[in-house]
Order: sequence, then structure tokens, then C-alpha cells
Amino acid sequence: MSEKIDARIFLAAAIISMVSLAPFDAPFYTFTRIAITLCGIAAIVRLYPKGDGWWIPFAAITILFNPILPVYLGVKVAWMVINVVTALLFTKLYKKEAADSDWIDIYLIWVVRLLAILVATVIFLFIVANKERLDGIEQLFLLLVLAFASALVGIAGNWIFFGKAKVWITRNSAQKDPAKETDEHSH
Repeated sequence: MSEKIDARIFLAAAIISMVSLAPFDAPFYTFTRIAITLCGIAAIVRLYPKGDGWWIPFAAITILFNPILPVYLGVKVAWMVINVVTALLFTKLYKKEAADSDWIDIYLIWVVRLLAILVATVIFLFIVANKERLDGIEQLFLLLVLAFASALVGIAGNWIFFGKAKVWITRNSAQKDPAKETDEHSH
């Protein structure tokens, strides 16, 4: 049964999760809860029989988004973060389960880059909002913190999506090397 679940449903869930970042009325968010819950169940049904531990985050997503006993966080920003994480998890699952997902690499490379910039921007705004004026040493320190945070986000994203702990990757370096795969499987 799990093989009958088309992997494109996971991409649809990622898109729905990202679209729900925009301000909508309550009925749209009810639709979002139903759609994400059903896609989460599909992910569990597809992954659990394989013994793949990736079913656990999707169980959490299913519980969090369920429309029967809804979870209310009361803070829009919290739901925005959850929606972005949900979209990234479903995108990762699509990349993992789809027969042909090479085109998604370009999308993921740019998502990781944008997340690195976003993290640096949020840190910058937080520091500036809590300080009236920065002197020379503080500006240098802020620049180093922003560079370090951006690099960490880039490395983490590239490791999660491509299995490569590098700050910057290209489409060619994101693709797995067939020679290495053969060597890994021959041992």
C-alpha cells in the first residue's frame, strides 16, 4: 500500500505549508490543517513499514496540525516557523522518495542560501533593536557573529539536504557522485 502513495503529495504539502505563511481567514487554515495532517499520515504510512525513522517528525507534524483536536499556539510567528520547518521536511521527503527529483536540488540550494541570509538579518535586527549605537569593536563583533551564524546555517542546510557539510555548494557538487556510491555499496 505504501508504494501506491505518490511522492508528489509531499511536494504539495510543502507548497501548502509555505502558502499558509500569508495572511488568510480561518477557513483556509482549517484546510491547511486537514491537508497537512493527511500528507503527514501518508508520510508515516510510506516510511514506517520500511523501518525508516523519518516517520517520527511526520507523526509530530500530524499531531500538531490535526483538525480534530487542534493545537493553538496563539503566536503567529510560532506557526510561521512551524510552517517553514514543515515545508522543508516535506521537501526533504519528496527529494528522498521521488524517482526523479534532480530539479529540486536547485530549489534547495537557494532555500539554504536564503535561510542563511534570513538568520543573519534576524540576528542583526535583534542586536540593533536592543542597542542605540554600536561602536567600532561592537560593529566588528556583530559582523563576525553574522558571518558565523550564516555559515552554520549554510553548513547545516547543506548537510541535511545533500549530505555535504560545506558552506557553499553548487548544483554539480550537490549531486551524489556515482563512483563513491558504488564504492560505499561494495564494502
